[in-house]
Amino acid sequence: MGPVHGVTFDLWHTLLDLPPYAESDYMRRQWALGGETVSEAEPGPLAPELSAPLDPWTAFRQAYDEAVVAARTGSTISPADQLRRAAHLAGRRPRPEAYERRLEHLVSHTPFRAVRGGKAVLERLRLDGCRLAVVSNTIGEPGRFFAPVLERMGLVRSFDALVWSDEHPWAKPSPQLFQSALSKLGADAIDSVHIGDGPSDILGAQAAGYRATILFEGSSDYAPEYRTLFAPASPSPLKPTHKVRKLEEIPPLIETILDVGWKGRSD
Repeated sequence: MGPVHGVTFDLWHTLLDLPPYAESDYMRRQWALGGETVSEAEPGPLAPELSAPLDPWTAFRQAYDEAVVAARTGSTISPADQLRRAAHLAGRRPRPEAYERRLEHLVSHTPFRAVRGGKAVLERLRLDGCRLAVVSNTIGEPGRFFAPVLERMGLVRSFDALVWSDEHPWAKPSPQLFQSALSKLGADAIDSVHIGDGPSDILGAQAAGYRATILFEGSSDYAPEYRTLFAPASPSPLKPTHKVRKLEEIPPLIETILDVGWKGRSD
C-alpha cells in the first residue's frame, strides 16, 4: 500500500473571496459588531494596564489588531477572546457568545464567491486519490461558520478535514497548524502539497516539511484593509515551489509532484 497523498488549501483568496469593496464592508462590519457588543455589556473590571476605559469601538479594534499581530508570529487569539480583551479594555463584562451570534449572521448573509475552477480542481484531486483539507487562519470569525458556506458552494464534500486556527493555539505560519491537518488526513508532510495566496501559507508549509508549495496569485485583488492587515509585503522574497494564476493549473502540477492520477499510472 502506497503513501497517503495530502493536499491542503488556504481558504480566503484561494477558494473563496469577495470583491474589494465588499471585503472592506465585511471587515468594517465585523469591527462595528464587536464594538456594539462591548457597548451593550454591563460594567465590569478594567484591564490592569489602563487607568480609564476605552471607547468600546476603539477597544475592539485594538483587540482585533492584537490578534492580527499574534497570528503573524503563529499564535491564535480567537474572536471570542478578542471580545473578552475588548470588554476589559472598555471596563465591561465580556459577552463573547453574543458577538459570535452576530458574526454567524454576518457570515451567513455575506455573498462570498467561489474562486473560479475550485470545484472541478477539488473533484479531480479526489479522483487522483488525494486526501484534502482546508488550513485557514480564522481571525475575524469562527471557522465553523464557513462550513455551511462551503456546503452551499458544493465544495465541502471534497474535504476530509477543515482546520481552523481559532480552534487551535496556532495560526499560520506556525507549522503546528499544518501538522494538525496532516494528522487528520493520515498523510506525511513529505507526501503533501499546500496551496495558498500568502507568505503564511508558503512559509508555514515549508516549515512543516511539505514536499511542495504552490503560491496562488489569481485572487489577489484585496481590499485595502485586508492588504494592510493580512497581506503586507514579505520582508524577503518568497520561494514557493510553483506559482499559478488559475486553479486549473494546480492538478497537473500535483500529479507530477506526487506521482498520482494518470501521470502516476502505467498503461
